[in-house]
Amino acid sequence: MNTRVRLHIDRLVLRGIPREQCDALVRGLHEQLSRALAEPAAIAKLKSRHMPSMRGGELKLAPDTGAAELGGRVARKLMQGLGG
Repeated sequence: MNTRVRLHIDRLVLRGIPREQCDALVRGLHEQLSRALAEPAAIAKLKSRHMPSMRGGELKLAPDTGAAELGGRVARKLMQGLGG
């Protein structure tokens, strides 16, 4: 049985990210969310959930954190907030 997950991010506010790093950040976010949402356990936790909004909080980052790594960390934070 295929389970379909639809995740819509209307707005993601990231202060202090240079515009030239946005594409790499979005790729990292997409890749990590895709991996996380491919796990059956995550699907089971998210089943029938609807959240009109969610605040992710803050991430503490090292100065040399790359945009793709940041995207992955944002994705993991989102999954925690969603219960996955």
